[in-house]
Amino acid sequence: MLCHFCGTISPLPKEGFIFVHQETNAYQQLVNHPSLSSDYNGAFLQIRFKNHEQVIELLSPLIDSVSENDWIRIYGRDVDQHPIHLTIQHLYHRISNPELVELIEQEAFEAHLQPIYHLQSEELYGYESLLRIHQNIVNPGKLFQFAQNAGLHSYLDQRARRLAIQTKADRIGPGYYLFINFLPSSIYNPEFCLKHTFQAIDEFNVPKNELVFEVVETEYIDDMSHLENILTQYKQSGMRVALDDVGSGYNNLHVLNQLNTDIIKIDRAYVRDCHINKENQDFIDRAIDIADQLALTTLAEGIETDDELKWLQARGIHLAQGFYLGKPSANIIHEYA
Repeated sequence: MLCHFCGTISPLPKEGFIFVHQETNAYQQLVNHPSLSSDYNGAFLQIRFKNHEQVIELLSPLIDSVSENDWIRIYGRDVDQHPIHLTIQHLYHRISNPELVELIEQEAFEAHLQPIYHLQSEELYGYESLLRIHQNIVNPGKLFQFAQNAGLHSYLDQRARRLAIQTKADRIGPGYYLFINFLPSSIYNPEFCLKHTFQAIDEFNVPKNELVFEVVETEYIDDMSHLENILTQYKQSGMRVALDDVGSGYNNLHVLNQLNTDIIKIDRAYVRDCHINKENQDFIDRAIDIADQLALTTLAEGIETDDELKWLQARGIHLAQGFYLGKPSANIIHEYA
């Protein structure tokens, strides 16, 4: 398991050596490189670099052709010291975007909260925690995409979960649910990788039964059994789980019976103009029927108009979220729209 991705970010030496194993795809492409200084025990290429610009120049031609599993070793000037192990792609993206690495390492972000309401009682149910970068230096989506490319997505996702839990303790308090996004691909071994999250829950003394962990909307899942294991780990630890964007991508209605979720969030594409769009109405009705059969809570996200809100309320949707009810904010919003 690659759970070391959850740890600290090792600083890259300003100069040193890159060792490329002969079994990697990159070996043959680099064997005649002019920067090559020598072979190392006949199994590695040893490439010296004097600055990061040289590394970028070295790796740029390889990015589109090397394997995602082409691991290399990076040493400082002293090759007897402990090396840093990275893939070529991860090294290239980190060394090309030091400002983004610094943002993640310094945790230069905060949690903004978007309210979620009971549609029938019109009372506050809780909030969704959304990551925002200090001073809007970079779009959160761009930062997560960079983290994915640089092998830092587990680190960033773990820190975002911890920040959300701390926000629940410091700014929300007991009595309201908090929805926390997570990346299934960042959790390699649920029993091990989620320990950090569970430790944070204990540290900040947050009621486990007031936390809802939801699969992030942009994440594509090709291993459904892995997702099942993650959701089971959350639920066995006393938390609730939600499936986001039901209706888009892999989150189709047929997976609901397979996944042991508590809440389904109907994709905003079906909520938009639901009061007049027959196709959207049919989908939402099917989602409600299946949710009723499985005893699931339904949540409509992306509500932007009063007409949409009233139609969903009349249909019996349980929970509601959207700009019409409240935008993500650093401040707590308790009033119903």
